[in-house]
Amino acid sequence: MIKTTDIKLKLAVLQQENGNYEPAMASYLQFLKEKPQDPIINYLVGTIYFQFNDLNNSKKFFDNAITFEPNFSEALNFRGIIYKEWKNLKLAENDFKNAILIRKKFPEALSNLADLYRLKNNFTEARSLINQAIKHNPNLAAAYNNLGVIERDTENFNRARTAFEKALTLDPALHQTELNLALVIDKIGDTASAIELAMKVIINHPQNAHAHNCLGTIYLNQNNLSEAEKSFKKSCSLQSGFAEANNNLGNTLLKKNKVKLALKYFNIALDIDPKNPDFWANKGAAYQAANRPQKAIGACNEALNINPNHTDGRWNRGIAYLLSGDLLRGFSDYETRWQLPEFKSLKRDSILWTGQKLLNKSILVYSEQGFGDTIQFVRYVNKLKQLEPNLVYFETHSALETLVNEIDGIDMVFTRGATLPKTDFHIPLMSLPFIFKTTIHSIPNQVPYLHPPQVPPNIFTKNNSKKFNVGICWKGRVTHRNDSNRSICVKTLFPLFKIPDIQFYSLQLDHDESKILKKYRIIDLSNQITDFNSTALIIKELDLVITVDTALAHLSGALAFECWVLLPFSPDWRWLLKTSSSPWYPSLKLFRQQTTGDWSKLISIVRQALKKKFALNII
Repeated sequence: MIKTTDIKLKLAVLQQENGNYEPAMASYLQFLKEKPQDPIINYLVGTIYFQFNDLNNSKKFFDNAITFEPNFSEALNFRGIIYKEWKNLKLAENDFKNAILIRKKFPEALSNLADLYRLKNNFTEARSLINQAIKHNPNLAAAYNNLGVIERDTENFNRARTAFEKALTLDPALHQTELNLALVIDKIGDTASAIELAMKVIINHPQNAHAHNCLGTIYLNQNNLSEAEKSFKKSCSLQSGFAEANNNLGNTLLKKNKVKLALKYFNIALDIDPKNPDFWANKGAAYQAANRPQKAIGACNEALNINPNHTDGRWNRGIAYLLSGDLLRGFSDYETRWQLPEFKSLKRDSILWTGQKLLNKSILVYSEQGFGDTIQFVRYVNKLKQLEPNLVYFETHSALETLVNEIDGIDMVFTRGATLPKTDFHIPLMSLPFIFKTTIHSIPNQVPYLHPPQVPPNIFTKNNSKKFNVGICWKGRVTHRNDSNRSICVKTLFPLFKIPDIQFYSLQLDHDESKILKKYRIIDLSNQITDFNSTALIIKELDLVITVDTALAHLSGALAFECWVLLPFSPDWRWLLKTSSSPWYPSLKLFRQQTTGDWSKLISIVRQALKKKFALNII
């Protein structure tokens, strides 16, 4: 508290402390008429404007206070907070440091400087400063809040929870800390308690935009897009200049395939905070979803201009490059994947191979992602073998072991979890296109490169009638991040099933459509599929395979078998744009949605294509 001997000024300060800001402000302004250069009164006026969130006027009076008293540590600390809010971290750091130089044991300034270093990802210095702040004032609730944020950002969620709870014990009125705690509880996995805590803040403070944004974030984390959208819209309506809420609303709408609306809210967020690289990277993702990769690349470059180390900016740019066919730059940016939370790099005892000489050396190549990714990129083992390593080991999914074991360039196959031999080098499979500098014209697309052995014996026998035999698959794994776009409801395929001269065979695993399959006399082969080798043997007995974007498409392509792939409007990067053929798989034909979510029209096109292929007489 500012010390003063003036009784009237003391009363005004007391009014301010009790929340009676207007009479306090009236008194301060009256004092300023008499003493316009009084640093204390200028400071007090600045603090009230700060309470009103009028940061421009607040800074003006803090500037005055510092001009009239350069060693005014409290004013320097407050002005540093304003600079930090404005994202001018250099000036904020300067003010916090000057405040600490003047008053060495200034816990508030130490805590604020710690949070600034957190924003700069300097967590070591942030921890040191926050510990000093707590040492000098063990009852400073804001310091424990800032400690919690540091622990949260370094993914120590249980320690973050403890720090936030300590802050609330010291000051139960810290509503932002309650929201921070809610988000951390959600991360730990107690979503019900997180929602309950966020709702508590909303009930007590229904006009708190941050509380609605917090609740929306929890819903978004649970993929409850409808409730997330409602919460973010409420937050935006309560605080029109809330950039984060607009950005979150954009992300929610993007997940709902409302791309134009998503772009609208990303633009609003960027109008408010044009130097936020996260917003630019998200805008890039929206442009990619709109099949505008060059626009996506431009937005991501804006993010990288602001922060050259921005992970999402480079990752999203890489996907946009790949989608546009610029594989050289795309696979370079794709190496950023290890910095993303969904990718976990495995520790290996050997040296990471980045192009070193392999003559007479041993190397372990390992699958890092899904079945389709492994099938697509295992082709690069042959290029690796040309470098004359002594031994090439391959670690992969058990379902692919038999099939991969037939590749000449691989000396031994191991399934995940098996004890691996010591090698000189190791390399994740999907880094090989980058190391071999793959372009759209140098893709190793000689097929077939998979050759299934007759183990186990193929027990599948085709229908003996004169009908054409077509395998069908309509959905992928539900855990896939884009499954809601790539998978089809089986009922949408009914126009195909009604074609009289085609016998369809279901290659779909994990389905509950047995009644539908029986109704349309579709032969279900799922009980004969034990791994990808058995699937490959079945495929070779058919006339055609039709599938959505799943591993089945990659398997068919690697076998050089004719396959029609049904793609959503915004496809995975490996299928490029517009083209009906694939540079990765010569035997594949691509059918694309013309508008988001419209599978019916696409199925009509496929129906006509079947008529033409098999010379069928259908209407």
